[in-house]
Amino acid sequence: MDIQETENAKTLKKYGKKIGGIRISDMVIEICREVHLSGEPLIAIKALGEFRALSEACKADPYLEDNMLYGFNNMLERAQIQTE
Repeated sequence: MDIQETENAKTLKKYGKKIGGIRISDMVIEICREVHLSGEPLIAIKALGEFRALSEACKADPYLEDNMLYGFNNMLERAQIQTE
């Protein structure tokens, strides 16, 4: 991780602490709705960037981070199965 990535991670973790888990969850739901309503593949890919930022914000709370990592590990397992 370079210096800018480290600073970004600190900023997002601080943001997560400020807004809390319920707001983070609301933001995820809002992003999902926008993607669903648009039906545009590019909008879905841009949402990944927003999810990436929110996953860093989840690191402010161990409960949120554990649940976020559960989802990450599920996707990792799927990728591993499909690349064997």
